[in-house]
Amino acid sequence: MTDYSNLIPNVPLDSMPYAPSDQSPVVSPVLSEIAVSQFRLSKIQVYNWGTFSGQHTVFVPSGGLLLTGKSGSGKSSLLDAISTVLMPQNQVKFNAAAQDGGQGDRSRSLYSYLRGAFRHGQDEDSREVHTKFLREGAVRAGILLNFVKQSNGSEVCLVCLFHLKSSATSNAEVSTAYFLAESDLDLIDLMPFMEKSLDSRGIVKHFPILTKHNSHSAFSAAFRRKLQIPSEVGQRLLHKTQAAKSLNSLDGLLRDFMLDEPKTFQQADQAVENFQELKEAHLTVVEARKQEEVLTPLLALDQRLRDTEKKIESIEQLTHFLEPYVQKRKVELWLKDLKVARAEILSAKSQAESLSVQLADAQAELDDLLAQQDGSELALRENLKQDLEHAQDKLEQAQAFWDDHQNVLGLLDASTPSNEAEYELLSELLEIQKTLAAKSLATTEQTFYQAWNTRSEIEKKLRTVKDEISQVEASGSGMPADLSRARELICRACNISTSALFFAGELFELKESEAQWRLATESVCGSFAKTLLVPNAYYQQVANAVDKTNLATRLSYVRMLPNHPYWDDDQVPQERRLASKLLVREKVGGTLLPVETNEWLRLELNQRFRHLCAQSVEELVQAKMAVTKRGQIKTSQTRHLKDDRRFLLDRRNWVVGADPVTRLESLSREKRQLQSELEQAQATLGRAETEKNLASRNLRALEGANFSKPWKQVNVFGFTHEIENLNARLQAFDLQHPQQASLQGKIEQAKALVQQLDKSCRQKEIEIGIKKEDAKKIETELANHSDLTQIPSEIEQVLNRYFKLEKRLLKTDDLERSARKTADVLRKEKDASQREQSNASGDAARIMTRFKLTWPNLASDVREEIEFLPEFLQILARLQSDSLPKFEQRFRDLLHEQAGQNISRLANDIRRNLSQVRLRIDPVNQALARVDFSPGRHLWIDVEDRGLPAVKEFLADLTQISENSLSTTRAKSSPSEDEARFALLNRVMSRLSSSEAADKSWRRQVLDTRTHVTFSARELDASNQAVDFYKDASGLSGGQKQKLVVFALAAALRYQLSALEHDSGTFSSYALVVLDEAFDKTDSEFTRAGLTVFRDFGFQLLLATPLTKLQTLEDFVGGVNLVSISEDGASSLASITFKELDQITEGIVDDA
Repeated sequence: MTDYSNLIPNVPLDSMPYAPSDQSPVVSPVLSEIAVSQFRLSKIQVYNWGTFSGQHTVFVPSGGLLLTGKSGSGKSSLLDAISTVLMPQNQVKFNAAAQDGGQGDRSRSLYSYLRGAFRHGQDEDSREVHTKFLREGAVRAGILLNFVKQSNGSEVCLVCLFHLKSSATSNAEVSTAYFLAESDLDLIDLMPFMEKSLDSRGIVKHFPILTKHNSHSAFSAAFRRKLQIPSEVGQRLLHKTQAAKSLNSLDGLLRDFMLDEPKTFQQADQAVENFQELKEAHLTVVEARKQEEVLTPLLALDQRLRDTEKKIESIEQLTHFLEPYVQKRKVELWLKDLKVARAEILSAKSQAESLSVQLADAQAELDDLLAQQDGSELALRENLKQDLEHAQDKLEQAQAFWDDHQNVLGLLDASTPSNEAEYELLSELLEIQKTLAAKSLATTEQTFYQAWNTRSEIEKKLRTVKDEISQVEASGSGMPADLSRARELICRACNISTSALFFAGELFELKESEAQWRLATESVCGSFAKTLLVPNAYYQQVANAVDKTNLATRLSYVRMLPNHPYWDDDQVPQERRLASKLLVREKVGGTLLPVETNEWLRLELNQRFRHLCAQSVEELVQAKMAVTKRGQIKTSQTRHLKDDRRFLLDRRNWVVGADPVTRLESLSREKRQLQSELEQAQATLGRAETEKNLASRNLRALEGANFSKPWKQVNVFGFTHEIENLNARLQAFDLQHPQQASLQGKIEQAKALVQQLDKSCRQKEIEIGIKKEDAKKIETELANHSDLTQIPSEIEQVLNRYFKLEKRLLKTDDLERSARKTADVLRKEKDASQREQSNASGDAARIMTRFKLTWPNLASDVREEIEFLPEFLQILARLQSDSLPKFEQRFRDLLHEQAGQNISRLANDIRRNLSQVRLRIDPVNQALARVDFSPGRHLWIDVEDRGLPAVKEFLADLTQISENSLSTTRAKSSPSEDEARFALLNRVMSRLSSSEAADKSWRRQVLDTRTHVTFSARELDASNQAVDFYKDASGLSGGQKQKLVVFALAAALRYQLSALEHDSGTFSSYALVVLDEAFDKTDSEFTRAGLTVFRDFGFQLLLATPLTKLQTLEDFVGGVNLVSISEDGASSLASITFKELDQITEGIVDDA
């Protein structure tokens, strides 16, 4: 390190206010007049700051000060001390001029300045590089800046004090205090109050002129008021000016320091904050709509239940009045029959009287003929006649015998015997045929009973299938009937709906594309599919119910506790596992399942069914857990299973994806098949029964045959011959006695007539008796049914329609048959209505269960049972008539309010940005017009819109959102348009509030209106004609860029800090501008031009630069301080003249 003390006159360091320059800065009278009215820095004082140990004071001339010295001597440390006072810690960029882009030196910090970091060292043992500090242990430090306004002697003194404990190792452990006074102080006087800690109270107590501030924000607000710095933007711009050499872009300068942070960020934050209320309102609407959507089907179900209940009541009424109706109809038929019977009795009596008269006449005529007969001849003929009649009787008896045995003769394959030998042979054949018939009967009986058993088995299967169909229709479940009945018993005992408990097989299914793995799936998953899933809320109730109830089947159930992560060390790819072929259903029977149920089951399936779907036995052998397409299961290295007891290719046996529709289709097919088999079995049984009955009749006929009578009693042929002889003798007698024969013929005819009339009379009397008996029975029935039940006319009309389905009723038997058929029809209709009622009740219960599970707070006082359907309908009615309209109106009001206010204001501010920026740049241009950028020319800054696509799209979205948002046009927007507007607004707000890096970048791009514009410059001549153009400083040298930006920076500073009115213009009340190595890239001419613009704008310059360009700087400052540093890292200050500075620089050159 170089120590310049031998080249400096023998003057104690820090003892002089400052040495006068060889010549004062060249300033106009106007600027001199303005300077005395400005606050100008008069003193900088540091205590234990960086490499400045102890107290060091720099007196600053009103005309400005140059800090010079070799690099690393401590110049920037003093400038950083100024920044530390004027800027909050989170915005200070230490030694910014030394870094590209002015980002600051990260190795420098408040802690390193307080400790006095000055070089790096290396540990001899570990070889680690570390920082060496001048000050170990506890440290007390301070910075003081004093500003003076010469016109009235006003002073503003800014003090920052710091204390660091000996154990402190970071900025966070620094104690800081901020003080402000309106008269000058000396830091050394405050140090006694910082021996052990920073005693702010003691300081204020002993120095009442000091005002303490608890934070830098309060401190800076106070000194901005005192020093008349108009805004924080100006404050930040002053700090940025310190690293002006790093500014090489008009855009970077003017966007960041000329333009304030736009209100759009606050507006967007406010819009996002307000949107939460709108979002909550929309969520309320969506939730209410979901509630309405869930409950609305209850209206139709309620109507269905009312209709079915009304129909059931009607059917029950019809059934109740069916018997009275039948009795009434019977009475009507009996009255009709009684009328007919009485008419028939009268007619029969008339006919009987007529027959009696005819009988008397015929008997009188017969008596007359008998009186005319000869007695002897009559006796002879009578004997022949009696013999003939006797022979005929015996022939009839014999013929009757053989008629009775005609079937037996057929069985014996024989005809009526013509002699006694054939008769005896017939007896032998009978015994043989009896034996054969007994054997035939035994055979046919065996066939019959086999057919009977076959039919019974089919009927039993058919009844089972019908029962299962009824059970599936009633329960709406595709699970086996015994399990469904068990669930019903449990739910009835727990007083909960069956829709609250599901079997696992109802909630997941095999993917359609994986149908070839059906047998494997049923084999592996079948047991779990038949497991009842019990939500934790119902566990206690279900456990009690299962324990107390005889379920008549085997039941497995699982308590649905939250899934726990499991260690999956299988090497089986996910896509080859059995679980990957399963799909969890979102709905069951039209009911949407809760998300937590789906997630629980999905994790459970993944954990249970990790089996490899083996394409071959070889893969099965190699795998740890696997299953083949044919259902062979491997669960460990040793255990295997294959269960072929159930035919798993039969859909009826499927339990995975148990679906009532599919199961009903399968059962219906099986029912049709069984019905067809039953018809065939019935036909087979009929044939077997016919054969059995025939064999039985044949055996009975054979066993009933009796060939033990004497042959002479059954000799038909003998009796026939005898009759023929008697008839011949009777004919010969009549030929010998013709008169007697004629008379005998008349007598025979008269006898026949008398017999016929007598028989008719007896038959008519019998007929009359029967009809009287029938009439008496009818009269008895009428007497017994005299007290008929009164049937409502409307009921009777309906029953008439049912009975008209039958043919015209003529008899009570027809009426009874029709009544039975009508009762059967009514019973079937009632069963169908009850099934419809049960299905509607089940659907309603499932809806109520889903609603209660999803929104328990809205249904806390009701249960998911059909008795509480009116309460759920009341909830729906309130939703539709009150809640939902209110929610929707509030949502619409908030939507249009936010769109019309927040969004419209945000969009308008972004659109007005270009004109607003031009208004802000106009004073800068006016200031630039007063100074020459080059001889006879001045600079003019233009503003253009960048036309960023993201901004255009953002504005288009905001426009679409805010359309029709005025109260006069709100009614024109439809609910769908409001939803679309909200969806767009939600998307925009989500991006504005997102923490994703891409969204944050987008947010800055669309909201930071400073980046929506770009700046260019024109060099204008005296006639305001452009002679040169500057766009992004492209094509310029480093010095030209610095000059361009410095001019704009000076103008921007004048604009931001202007608070002092003068006849020649507006100037800054705060004059200090700090420039650190600002003109390192420019030549002397450019440097002079840049410094001139700062001077002409009325600024006090504090310049820091190495020992270069010193002659150029001399005209713009009122004094010089030389900064040097010793070998042991101690910096020092000396106030010298430019002549002495020239001697120092010449000495350095000589040394070189």
